Amino acid sequence: MPVPNDHLRYTIKGAGPGSEIWQTGIWASAGGMITSAADLATAVASQLAGVITWFSAIADQIWPTYSLVALRGDYYESGGDTATFSAETATSGHVGTLTGSGGCPIDTCIVMSTRTGLAGAHHRGRMYVPFHEPTITSAGQLDPGRVTTYVSATAALLSDINSSFATVVVVSRSLGSSAPVTAVSADHKPDVQRRRQNRLTGGALATSAVTPH
Repeated sequence: MPVPNDHLRYTIKGAGPGSEIWQTGIWASAGGMITSAADLATAVASQLAGVITWFSAIADQIWPTYSLVALRGDYYESGGDTATFSAETATSGHVGTLTGSGGCPIDTCIVMSTRTGLAGAHHRGRMYVPFHEPTITSAGQLDPGRVTTYVSATAALLSDINSSFATVVVVSRSLGSSAPVTAVSADHKPDVQRRRQNRLTGGALATSAVTPH
């Protein structure tokens, strides 16, 4: 299904141990402000500071083997399935700071919903972000206080994007439309970016012999 015209997708890119990666995306209506590859490169480079601030706010809930590595932008001038311009700005030195033991598996994520105030799944988006701090033992769910940290940091990031030329939206490819995001929410259930499981790097294989009959 095609993307509506004059829309921009930011992709926050990260790395984990081995070949493990993590990514999450944000759609925005560009408002006719991008007319060249140079415009897009400027937008991506300037928005990276806000992404770094966002990652720093949640870093203490992420394993030190995970890092923020780049912000990518893809601009769809006339809609469709192929971006007109693409740009990426790399960064380094931004890693998780979670310490101690008893944390979640490395593929554990929190799922944040970007909401538009309109009914229906077409008007809600999702952001999958690593969340490695231990769950609450009695309920097996994520710590409510930490969930609030993620939601607040993400709302601040989206507000920062809105303060530039773009408007954060949820894109519906099936409807060929978009609607501005008005809120971010998340529940306390741990999740996983299932498409990432095939990319996980295997560790040492545990084997034990069976005594024959």
